[in-house]
Amino acid sequence: MSENSQPNVGDFVPRVGKLIATEDVTPPPPSRVIDYIFESVSARCELRLRGEVIKPLESYCNWTEKEEGVAMAIDEMKHYAAQRAIGPGSEVEVVVVRVAEQYRMRRRERQPWQSDRTFEAFGALDYGCKRGLPDPTETVVWSSRQPEEMSAS
Repeated sequence: MSENSQPNVGDFVPRVGKLIATEDVTPPPPSRVIDYIFESVSARCELRLRGEVIKPLESYCNWTEKEEGVAMAIDEMKHYAAQRAIGPGSEVEVVVVRVAEQYRMRRRERQPWQSDRTFEAFGALDYGCKRGLPDPTETVVWSSRQPEEMSAS
């Protein structure tokens, strides 16, 4: 074997030993990384005086059904307003604000203890979870000042 040539299996290399095998350990090309963009919808309830928030009341999230938190918030705030006689003519107003926010997540490996297959294993990104996504949107979906037929949205 000359100095610049590669040894063959079976060659003896001084101060190293006899070459018995070679393995190609070139790393594979990077695997695809997919960001899953989710929209989370929640509801924020507020007590307002002349359009200014004077007291935050409740917050509702959607855990099992689409928009369930918003529907629950509207029902609860209708009851809250009725108990306190807050209606269309009141100076104080109860509102439900629908908050829609987008964020990025990535699929994660399931742990052995995660036996429930109904939920996907997604993990939030710490850095970059909002990259390239729109700002959250807030929409008043119910107000104690609206006539009842208008608030059925």
